[in-house]
Amino acid sequence: MNDAAVTDHPTSQYRQGIIFALIGTALFSIKPVLIKMAYALGGDATSIMSLRAVSSLPVYLAILLWLCRDPGERSKVRKYGLQAAAVGVLGYYFASLLDIVALEYVSAQLERLLIFLFPSFVVMISWIFLKETPKKGTFTSIFLGYVGVA
Repeated sequence: MNDAAVTDHPTSQYRQGIIFALIGTALFSIKPVLIKMAYALGGDATSIMSLRAVSSLPVYLAILLWLCRDPGERSKVRKYGLQAAAVGVLGYYFASLLDIVALEYVSAQLERLLIFLFPSFVVMISWIFLKETPKKGTFTSIFLGYVGVA
């Protein structure tokens, strides 16, 4: 293998990661708009959530198949797969339900603003309940986040 191929590989992965992050951000940002449109067309929280879950199922099945192609990963899937799936489904279900129901009452813009503030909620909850002292610069970052939202 020549030196050019070795040095291009990390850059290629970096670019690919940036592209995936941008695509994910765009898809994540359009979600509340699509949910508000579904409400306007007569949908309810349960039907919207069901449509969202069914549409994401092929992606998760593809990930499962990709993981199971390697024998070492297959054993991990057998050992931890059911537990991970249960936690994922429960977390996905409750997070989706609360997100979709909330969009029935607030605008898509307000929902996006609140999501930008989630890190500050995590810091405060960790500080109060887990007694984890925030690291240096955390409050500056939180302050900048609120200034940006304002």
